[in-house]
Amino acid sequence: MSDDGWVPFANRIESPNFGYPRGTHGQLTNPIAVVDHIMAGYFEGCRSWFRNPESWASSTFGISKNGDIDQYVSLYDCAWANGAVLKPDPIAAPVYTDHNPNVVTWSSEHAGWSGEPWTEAMYQADLKLKRYLWQRKPDLILLGHCHIDSVNKANCPGPTWPRERLLVDLKGGDMAALSQDAENWVKATIADMIKKAGPKLIRISGQDEIMELRADGLFHIDGETYLRLGYDKLPVEVVAKDDPILKRRVSYPAGVPAEMH
Repeated sequence: MSDDGWVPFANRIESPNFGYPRGTHGQLTNPIAVVDHIMAGYFEGCRSWFRNPESWASSTFGISKNGDIDQYVSLYDCAWANGAVLKPDPIAAPVYTDHNPNVVTWSSEHAGWSGEPWTEAMYQADLKLKRYLWQRKPDLILLGHCHIDSVNKANCPGPTWPRERLLVDLKGGDMAALSQDAENWVKATIADMIKKAGPKLIRISGQDEIMELRADGLFHIDGETYLRLGYDKLPVEVVAKDDPILKRRVSYPAGVPAEMH
């Protein structure tokens, strides 16, 4: 990254609308979050609007449906995009508690209207930009404008904002993003865990059943990866023939409580 805070692969389209008072440089020293927006309009129109001093509006970045990236304000300066705080989501508390959100956030506008699916080109451009920003500040929070202002900006960036996909891609939680060695390690660890657990005799609705641990795969919530587990019912004759302890225990009548076997 250049010393002046301009991302090298973005189009440098400078806006006069930044800082307190206007034109003050160097006020964004500790970014906490990236806040995504929807333009509710066209990319070219947004570019013109942010360059107009009479608009009193700006954003750090703008991304087109074709994957073009504009940067309007230096990463060290405060864009005017996230100032109003109205019935905010608690998830955004770090960016609005005791200060103006614009002083601790980078903002990114996206071409189109709320509810329109993102094009893949726009998604990939956005992901490239975010990876660049996360390399600079790994503990950034990803927010939507709706998290700061749920009254007037409830649909910004809107229901098709791919936040979960972005978080997975940014944090590498998806198995597809793991190296082959890491994927093999995860699979081997799960298999070893299931083997050590072994079949278990449990009582379900008054009946003794032999159950075996099952891994249903990985799932993701907010960029974190979790293992979903379950149990499979096994036929007594399959398990008991190779396990003398289970064979002895399942030879009791079904009416005898399992804990007494």
